[in-house]
Formats: sequence, structure tokens, C-alpha cells
Amino acid sequence: KFFVCLGRVVPYKKFDIAVEACNALKVPLKIFTSTKNAVTDKLQKISWPTIEWIFDASDEDVSRALEWAKGFIMPQEEDFGIVALEAMAHGAPVIAYGEGGATETVIHGQTGLLFSEQTPASLAVALERIDTIPWNHDFIREHGASFSEERFEEGIREIVGF
Repeated sequence: KFFVCLGRVVPYKKFDIAVEACNALKVPLKIFTSTKNAVTDKLQKISWPTIEWIFDASDEDVSRALEWAKGFIMPQEEDFGIVALEAMAHGAPVIAYGEGGATETVIHGQTGLLFSEQTPASLAVALERIDTIPWNHDFIREHGASFSEERFEEGIREIVGF
């Protein structure tokens, strides 16, 4: 089993925290991105062999990885965090920095874990804890799907009366 990170590799996404935490724990991490820049180059150089960089993967490859992942890592603060919900919709628990949108979408201990400091050490504690929780992947999928566009439209129709 492995962890997954997904998205643009830019400084505010804090992929360095995920790389450093996974290096320290020697746990497998798959990073899916299309970004090739100085940040990517730097992080690839410090990545241990347990970290796999996958560039320009298909949606099918990403979906398959999320379905098999031990968890999805979101070390950055996001206003909402749609990618975390996509991971949950695939049944993957989300390990997220406990600020911003993650606090409204991740149910700590049920659909994922929130870590309190944006540091590799704080993330590493959460990553070690993931194996101690009996995750209900069906519940995680349902929770992720509850934020879908269809569900949003149903809610609006109920409110408006259509």
C-alpha cells in the first residue's frame, strides 16, 4: 500500500512536507502531477526510492491509484479542496492539514485525519496513525459523493421547490 499526492507542484501546495515525511518513515508515496519546474526538480532529488513521481497520468491511472491507496495526503491549506473530495469518492482516507476547507470536508477519524502543524513531523504522526483506524471505505466514498454536483443540484431543488 502507498500514499498519494496529486496536483500542481508549486510552493503553497507544500509537497515538500509530504516528501520529507514519507522519506523519514520510508513509506511509499506516489505523486501525480503535470508540473515540471524547479520545485519538482528539487523534490525529485531529495526523494527516496520509495517515492514515485508520475507525470501526466491518465484519469484512469489516478482513479486506480486512489482506490488502492492507503490514503491521500493534502499538506496545504485550501479554501475548499476538491481533490480531497475526489480522493474520498474513491474510498481513500484523506490526511490533511487541519485548516481551511479540510476542516469542513474531512471528518477526523472517519473519512481521514487532520494534522495540526504544517511540518513533516506533524504529518508523519498522522501517517503512522492511519494503520490504527479501521476505515469504512464505503462510508468514505458516500461522504465524498455527498459533495457531488448532482447532490448540490438536488439540494438547491429542495430549497427552491423544483
